[in-house]
Amino acid sequence: MASEEPKTAPTEEAPASDSKPAENTDNGGKKNNGKKGQRDERPIEELYDLSKPIPRVDRPDKSKFDKELAEIDAKFEQKRNEKRKVQQKIDSSRNNGKGSEIGKQREALKTLRNKKQKLINEKKVIRSQLDSLKAAGDKLSQERKDTRSAVKFGSVEEIDKEIKKLSRRQETTSIMSWFERRKEVDQGIGCPQGQQG
Repeated sequence: MASEEPKTAPTEEAPASDSKPAENTDNGGKKNNGKKGQRDERPIEELYDLSKPIPRVDRPDKSKFDKELAEIDAKFEQKRNEKRKVQQKIDSSRNNGKGSEIGKQREALKTLRNKKQKLINEKKVIRSQLDSLKAAGDKLSQERKDTRSAVKFGSVEEIDKEIKKLSRRQETTSIMSWFERRKEVDQGIGCPQGQQG
């Protein structure tokens, strides 16, 4: 009667041997290993312990499976709802700041920071203008100093004195004598260098 019992594939109770069980192929239990004509030479007795009865595996219970699946789905939905609540709490805390007193203060602080940055930029522009004006003033001052050093008169009195001197000279010296003297000087005949006009 043991022969009437249907044989099924061995399960976890298969012997722990060093070799792997032979693959079941269409060619009557032969293992090809990718090559034609080769057979697995080990007998089936070495692969499986045939002294013990082969355990029968019960058919899976669909209602039990559906019940377990429903429990897992329920836990999954519960975790999803918890995640959704936490996300809503995070979003609400972000949005709460905008309408509350803290949010108003943050907005005021942001406005003040923008205003400060604008004033800093204006200050930089004004400072650069001041620097360019200072450079232009320094240049004018230096030009004035150079011009003063080029002019041999330092005051109005000195200029008036020189004007009187030159006008007296003009009145007393004739044009012809000046030309003649000049001519002599050019020719090298005239008066010595220290006695000119």
